[in-house]
Amino acid sequence: MLTPHVGGLIRTTCVAKKLDGLGIAIPAADAPRALELGRAHLIKEAKIRADNQAGRSDPERFDATLRAKGLPV
Repeated sequence: MLTPHVGGLIRTTCVAKKLDGLGIAIPAADAPRALELGRAHLIKEAKIRADNQAGRSDPERFDATLRAKGLPV
């Protein structure tokens, strides 16, 4: 888990669709783990997009997310 604190921060700015100026700050020591987690998430999202484009959407994935948030399915 990344731990927020003031010393040794890396500040970055990225552009996401129409939301520009989104900034995050993490301790420099946590940067390698943050990069690893971000890359893993990109791979997961790419698989979901490919499945959706191929008509293999996974309704159970949506239902599981809703159930985990305590919503009725």
